[in-house]
Amino acid sequence: MLYDNYDKLNGIRFNFQPYIKNPNLIYTFIGPKDKVLFDRFVKLLLETPNISGISYFVISNLALGKDILIEHFPDNTELEIYVSSKSYSNFCLVGTLKEYIVKEGLKFTIQ
Repeated sequence: MLYDNYDKLNGIRFNFQPYIKNPNLIYTFIGPKDKVLFDRFVKLLLETPNISGISYFVISNLALGKDILIEHFPDNTELEIYVSSKSYSNFCLVGTLKEYIVKEGLKFTIQ
């Protein structure tokens, strides 16, 4: 179930990419919807062995994120698409994709 939900959200995320105004500053990723699980997810990503570098690069690594979700979270974990911005060597969570669409007044429908 988590795998199927991830793939569905990733399709939406992919279709949204052309709507990002500045792809050098804004990126999307998929993570748990629950705040506690989201924090755990980010911590696991950033602590991944053999992965070093800028946190926005690690968090935007979709394959790594998917692997972490499948390995460390229950199959019924509710997922969300998030929008973040690059801020020096860190990432700054902007909000969910739904919030970003409303904030930017974009004509994109999440199906």
